[in-house]
Amino acid sequence: MSGYFISKLKQAEYAFTFEDFILLPGRTSVDPKEVDISSKFSVNIKLKLPFVSSPMDTVTEAEMAIAMAENGGIGVLHRNCTVEEQVKMAIEVRRYMADCVGATLNRDGELACAAAISPFDVNRALKLSRYVDALVIDVAHFHNEKVIKATKKLLKLVNVDVIVGNLGTYEAAEEVITTLDTVAGLRVGIGSGSICITSHYMRVGAPTLFATAQVADALKDYGADIPIIADGGIKGPGDIALAFAVGASTAMLGNLLARCEESAGEMVIVDGRRYKRYRGMASPGAMARRYALDRYSHPSKDIAEGVEGLVPCEGKVRDVLLKLASGLKVSMGYVGASNIREMWTKARLLRVSNVGLRELGPHDIIRINL
Repeated sequence: MSGYFISKLKQAEYAFTFEDFILLPGRTSVDPKEVDISSKFSVNIKLKLPFVSSPMDTVTEAEMAIAMAENGGIGVLHRNCTVEEQVKMAIEVRRYMADCVGATLNRDGELACAAAISPFDVNRALKLSRYVDALVIDVAHFHNEKVIKATKKLLKLVNVDVIVGNLGTYEAAEEVITTLDTVAGLRVGIGSGSICITSHYMRVGAPTLFATAQVADALKDYGADIPIIADGGIKGPGDIALAFAVGASTAMLGNLLARCEESAGEMVIVDGRRYKRYRGMASPGAMARRYALDRYSHPSKDIAEGVEGLVPCEGKVRDVLLKLASGLKVSMGYVGASNIREMWTKARLLRVSNVGLRELGPHDIIRINL
């Protein structure tokens, strides 16, 4: 007879990740160019492109937020700065004169943007709510009694969309749905980012694909129509398509956008090649800066959960987003989905073995760059 503790091992769920699955081609009548990938970032904010820049201090400041909105996505300004600095960034985005077709605009015809906040920093939230279109509760693990209680109070004080996260389980989403009436979006995924070591070092996490499916099921069961932002570990359009297949509405990008000229990371030259600095918001450097500037970010943990490094510079945001959009449309075309909501119902997934995974990439060839 199995005991209580051994049953924990035997009955454990699979921590499904992007690497574990591919999409099964289906009967289709739609060409990739006909696929509509417009979506919702939050209940009240629509996007032409379903891409969101992460609130990291080496990714999203005003320049990135402007580029994202100009191209049909949206940026979330990081909070690793003073309130005044973050407000200044938001004002810079709003005052930018954009005339791009397909840009993400607010009701006043200005470029839309969002800003990350601590749920405990009411002052920052109130000041930013005058200049942004959404506030993003920015904590690694939202399913926390104190965080939920603080967010509930905050929701009564601001008049813009509030997105909460990060969530990793059905139970977390269920509590949000049943206790926080006016939440406008859910940011999902714990420990999957390329610069996050939570899952590897602390052995705690909810991979983005798994978390998205969990949260989407909770929304479905409760009849709640709240957009899901899949956040963490996204390496390309195929991963985004998988996230949409299990219920996401948009994808949050960190690493892929950190490589762009408009990212907030410092440009460095190594052996004649351009790189951008990129670090996790729980890395030692980011934590030290945040704690020095923001009294609401006092450490509740004595260990870093992120790393710092370099990523190759790969050009403009526009080019990166267009490439992602094109690839995403191809994936959806194979499935036979003409829009993201159809991905939720039409997409079927195949599990891939570790051995089979090697066959899915280029193999048995010496690759050259032409």
